[in-house]
Amino acid sequence: TSCQHLIQYLATISGSIGKILSAEKWQAVYTIL
Repeated sequence: TSCQHLIQYLATISGSIGKILSAEKWQAVYTIL
């Protein structure tokens, strides 16, 4: 269904955003150190 497709799409986006945020977070930590 389109609803299932939308959920999968949102999950993919949040996964990508999570990776980007964690990468930036680690970069900031290394910069501080």
